[in-house]
Amino acid sequence: MKMKIAFATATALGLLMSTAMADNNKGVVVQGTAASDSTGSTASIDQSGGNNNLSKLTQLGDQNNATVRQFGNNNGAGDHVQFSGTDASSNVTGYNYITQNGNNNNLEIDQSKNGNYIARDGFLKQTGNFNDAEITQVGGASSGNRVNKVEQKDATGTASALTNSLDVHQSGASVIGVGSDYNYSPNLIENVQQTWTGGGSANVLSVTQTGAIFNRGNIVKSAVQNGFGHQGTIEQSGLRNRVELLSQSGNSNTATIILDGDGNGSAASGNVNGTFKSGRGAEAAGAAASTVSQSGSANAVNYQVLGADRNQFGFYQDGTGNQATGITITGDANELGVNQTGDRNSLTLSAISGDENIIGLKQNGSDNVATINVSGNRNVGFNDFTSGPAGNLATSAGLTAGLLVQDGLGNSVSLTVTNGDNNVFASLQDGDTNVITATQSGSSNEAAVAQNGNGNAASVSQIGGSNSVSIQQ
Repeated sequence: MKMKIAFATATALGLLMSTAMADNNKGVVVQGTAASDSTGSTASIDQSGGNNNLSKLTQLGDQNNATVRQFGNNNGAGDHVQFSGTDASSNVTGYNYITQNGNNNNLEIDQSKNGNYIARDGFLKQTGNFNDAEITQVGGASSGNRVNKVEQKDATGTASALTNSLDVHQSGASVIGVGSDYNYSPNLIENVQQTWTGGGSANVLSVTQTGAIFNRGNIVKSAVQNGFGHQGTIEQSGLRNRVELLSQSGNSNTATIILDGDGNGSAASGNVNGTFKSGRGAEAAGAAASTVSQSGSANAVNYQVLGADRNQFGFYQDGTGNQATGITITGDANELGVNQTGDRNSLTLSAISGDENIIGLKQNGSDNVATINVSGNRNVGFNDFTSGPAGNLATSAGLTAGLLVQDGLGNSVSLTVTNGDNNVFASLQDGDTNVITATQSGSSNEAAVAQNGNGNAASVSQIGGSNSVSIQQ
């Protein structure tokens, strides 16, 4: 099939429409120059067939609109292409990006069928204020949609509350075949970011990834928002979804992560509608299932959900310098709820592995630290306390199975559960500089710890089965 090449240039109030059919279409569109911008221009590019590529689209100025539609396999937008013949002089670095530079610009990219990509070795960038970008990739049975690098950046020196909006939608099954005979090709977002150099605020980021029943893993590698008042939402459905990094720095940021379908964040055993198990630690922590919400300065979330079904997790952080780092959840029907208010509180979760574990953490104050590592089945808070010494203390002190509470300054708790099932643990530290170190190794052990006051230290070690410990200071 003959390769078709299209070049188009328009300036100031231009209207450009281009339609190319068949395979191997390649296009370059430029509207505006440094001397004469393209304010109020419209560009519409349609490519139908396979291996199409819009190598470059540039609009300079305000109130520009660009629409790109590609229908076929292995389509690309913002990717470097090698021209030939009389057009070989166009093989320059600048031919691998899509840019809009100005205010109130709109960009829409729609790609259908398989193997679509955005900015595979280039980038998509909007610089200015009140810009909107929407990317939609709809795939078929062997889809592997990709978004490499998308950035929205404010106009330098802007200090008022302005808004850029970025929406990314990916859908389509990413596995064909059965058993070990399948092709693994997930939906992937490599890097999306919204940055403010001039002190602006209120960016909106929305990422949605959906897949059919054979979907084996939607992936968001990096989503970053820098500035103030941002809203970030990531929603994934299918099996084995993963968000490696969602980072927000600045003040009054809000983040929400929703994982739907069989797998992460759906209903745990015995529950419906993806809610935490009633009366247990994750619910008692006060963080909603499958939600990350952050307000304050320099909050950050980094978590993984790997190869497991019906995991649920919740984060709520309100204050300065809170962290939830190193999150790894593997196994079935695990729950995790975290509620942190105050300054510089942190959680390090080495692992939750096994079936039907439930954990809740609530930290209120400053400089509190929690370290948790749990393996086995139905540990920490899936079961309630019995009537032994630990259960009696839990009742008198108002402790909830699976909930770790630190209320004060400089408290720390470390919990490790290994080599057993059906262990129950709870703790309360109300005061300053208290320390709890607890290890449960075996099955059906119970421990309840309540420390009131300052400077207390408690150490719990349970080895074997059916041990009951009660400590109150």
